[in-house]
Amino acid sequence: MTAAYSQKFPNGTFEEVSCVADEMMKLAEKCCQDDANPDCYDKGTVVPALFRSLTRSCRVILGSFLTFLKIIDAPRGREHLQGAQHPFLVLTNHKNLEYQDNDKDIHTTATEISEKSCGKNSPFPKHPDIEQCCSVQGHERKLCLATLRYSTDKLPSLLEPTPEEICTQYTQDPDAFALRHVFYVTSVITNPLYSRYVYEFARRHRSIPAGFVFNTTQNHVRMAKNCCSPTASNPCFFKERYQQRSSTIFLRFLSNVCNNQVNLKSHQTGLTAFFGSLLRVPFEEALAIAKHFQSGLAKCCLQLQPQCVIEEFTSFQKVLCKESILGTMSKEFQGCCSKAPLDTLTCVDNLKRESLKSLNMTQVPMVELCEKDRPDNTDRYLFQIGVKHASVSLPVLTIIQDQIKSTVAACCSAPDNTATCLKEKESKLEKTAALLAKTDAFCSQYFKLELPAFKTMVQREVQGEGAESRAQAWVELATACCTQHSPAQQCQKLVSQTPLALTQQ
Repeated sequence: MTAAYSQKFPNGTFEEVSCVADEMMKLAEKCCQDDANPDCYDKGTVVPALFRSLTRSCRVILGSFLTFLKIIDAPRGREHLQGAQHPFLVLTNHKNLEYQDNDKDIHTTATEISEKSCGKNSPFPKHPDIEQCCSVQGHERKLCLATLRYSTDKLPSLLEPTPEEICTQYTQDPDAFALRHVFYVTSVITNPLYSRYVYEFARRHRSIPAGFVFNTTQNHVRMAKNCCSPTASNPCFFKERYQQRSSTIFLRFLSNVCNNQVNLKSHQTGLTAFFGSLLRVPFEEALAIAKHFQSGLAKCCLQLQPQCVIEEFTSFQKVLCKESILGTMSKEFQGCCSKAPLDTLTCVDNLKRESLKSLNMTQVPMVELCEKDRPDNTDRYLFQIGVKHASVSLPVLTIIQDQIKSTVAACCSAPDNTATCLKEKESKLEKTAALLAKTDAFCSQYFKLELPAFKTMVQREVQGEGAESRAQAWVELATACCTQHSPAQQCQKLVSQTPLALTQQ
């Protein structure tokens, strides 16, 4: 449960997240017994009001956390959940859990704990919107607290425990080590090294099903068991991590696409241009592919169980690699499609996109963007702009497209003449499109040059008043956001700087 709550509140301290998870485990211990009173959940036990609707049965709530421990039967998907070539230990009975009995049994009602959540010295993670919830009372407050989800900037890379640290903890008590890691997602871990590790790992992968985080902890248990014995060979840890490379690559891919889904407002618009330039297909086909992928992400990313992701991605691979277009694709793309479904997606993600400046498209005139009989004109217009700039990462592409889309939408909903509004906004739209073109040009050079040479090139190109600060802004944008797996939230902040201040020459 530490994993689930670390994902939900990555801004919370380790102690705050542990407090929430501890109370959830106390709730389970008291109210999920066969002879528990039906009103135990709401009236007789500590309950983390911040995180769940308080009218639901505790069995349903706790069950949602334990369901993802089941074996996934989807072809190939099982390997990513379980870890290739190894069995998967499944424990689903809460009585198998180990508890720290440091506190006496506390009888606190749901109302009291929701009041505690709103207290000045609340032990729970803080949230910037909590005051809105605390301004109401009763069941409405509890429901409001349950829906809070905090979002933070990209955190620094996590430093994993060294082989020496892993083996030190494992050799002290192998059985306890395994039990603690089997329930790595709980708060009952007594080893501070690993309880903090799961907290740090989960909050860095906060937009993916917690079951994938659980799988990573399984890998640690297996690696310790195989590599910390006296007879283990020296490169054992290297070999274990090498065997896990496919799952590691998929986890990184999944974390990136789910982070984009959660944080990018016009994600589908960006995906349409992305798939258009990647597959070299027209707007209608790219839109259909983008809708399929985006709907799967919307459905599955914030679920606890991994099976939803596995099933949706398996289905998407069939759309991506359908026979009707496969013959026209590059050898590299065909090679990706020959792989297992989840590996296909990570393989395609690494393919180079091509600018489609020569694609046969009928350009949408700006004055026709608000035509009611052609409601897809704006998306088609954004697609035509987006596919021309293949060096721009998906987050940056989507963010700039959203700026254009917001300006157009304001004109289309204007009470006066929409054509006049679009004419008046033409200069703004052109500057925003120029920002995309400039970003594309700089990112193209960023991938070709060493960083010192790139900085020199930017400083040479950016001239005029405030050139030094504007050049620095471009360097920051390029280094943070040119790569495909750029952090969406950080890129939003960098791109949201005044476009004119970045492009003035």
